Amino acid sequence: SRVVGNADVASTIHASLAEGVTEGRTNAEAAFAVERRVYEERVSRLEAELVGVRGERDARASELKEASSTLQGLQGEVMTARADSLRARAMEEELARLRVEGASKDPELDRLKRELAEEKRANAGLRQRLADVGIGRGAPDPVGEAPRADAADAPATPPAVPADDPALPRDRGGVDRAKTRMNELLQGAAAGRPDYLQLVSLGGNGGNRLTNVMAARYSANGKLMSYFKAKDLRVHVDRSRRVVELVFTDGAIEYAGNSLPFAGGTYTAVVAEGEQVAAWAQSGLSFVVLK
Repeated sequence: SRVVGNADVASTIHASLAEGVTEGRTNAEAAFAVERRVYEERVSRLEAELVGVRGERDARASELKEASSTLQGLQGEVMTARADSLRARAMEEELARLRVEGASKDPELDRLKRELAEEKRANAGLRQRLADVGIGRGAPDPVGEAPRADAADAPATPPAVPADDPALPRDRGGVDRAKTRMNELLQGAAAGRPDYLQLVSLGGNGGNRLTNVMAARYSANGKLMSYFKAKDLRVHVDRSRRVVELVFTDGAIEYAGNSLPFAGGTYTAVVAEGEQVAAWAQSGLSFVVLK
């Protein structure tokens, strides 16, 4: 009976142990299940946060890309605007230069226009003379005879000499010396030019100008072509352009008995260029203005 009792105790203990193990396993599974749910919820939350962070990162990356594109566009616009500004400035400078050149060429253009008009009138006179010869009313110039001035192409007699300006000094000797020196310079610069000028008379020397001037214009072979009468004459030596200009003011061109007033009130004649300018610059004449 004692052995049976011990077997019962052992069975009871074994049953209790098995029950305890089962209960412990159940409790452990329940505890692990709770902990697993906690971890699963945390993992789900972290995954959701990761998705959100990735979304924000992608959004920031997109904004950065857009900002970079905008910056590049603005930089391109700035460069384009700068290039446009430089081009505009270059065009303004070129326009200003052309205006200055145009203004400097205006007197020469006026001179050429007047000379062209004179040549046209001379040609018209020559055609008339040839027509007269053709119908027996005149005779051509003899062969070899130097061209002569007549009523058809130049004044037969000089126009009236301008009156002296009473307000100027009466140093006739100084005026005559100035005229002589001017004619020497004009004659010295005549080589290689299609025409040249010579002063016929001067009224006075006004310091930086000559007054009451009459000048004769000759062709390269010495043919008298026209006269210039002006109230003032200024001599400009432009060393940068290397030209000498005579600027007649308030006067007219006397030609074939006609008087053609200066266009715009002035007439500019270039009388020397290049190496010839030095003689004018060193002439010592008080009325020669160096520029």
